[in-house]
Amino acid sequence: MFFNKKKRLKKQKEEELKEVIKLLSQVNNEASKVRKNRHNPSFKIAKNFLKGVQLALIFLPIIGGAEPAIAGDFEDLDFDGDEIDIGEIGETILDNFIDLVEGLNDIDFDELYLNVEYIDMSDLTLDELQSARFNLELILKK
Repeated sequence: MFFNKKKRLKKQKEEELKEVIKLLSQVNNEASKVRKNRHNPSFKIAKNFLKGVQLALIFLPIIGGAEPAIAGDFEDLDFDGDEIDIGEIGETILDNFIDLVEGLNDIDFDELYLNVEYIDMSDLTLDELQSARFNLELILKK
């Protein structure tokens, strides 16, 4: 019985991680707009997209991406309203941000999704995965 419960929990975690991977893929699709408009000073980044990228920072090391050392830069960004002009972001932070979203683009989300059972999820609880999925769903709603 204990073995079945452990197996069932592993399966639930895999299903949640699949959902998180799908949502991170959607964040990546949104990131392509940022990459294309990096030199347009009036291009606006949605505040919720910024939060999605922050969540991606948490999952990149887990799903095989490099761990960016720039997470702190984004916590310092403070702006009113739901959007921020790219022109209002400091050049260094913007470059780091673009590097991060380009790093997202390098991840093969389809491959991750298909091979989710090989990802080490031992550091993640089911609650953390469900919370990440829920937060990403909220972030991606417009």
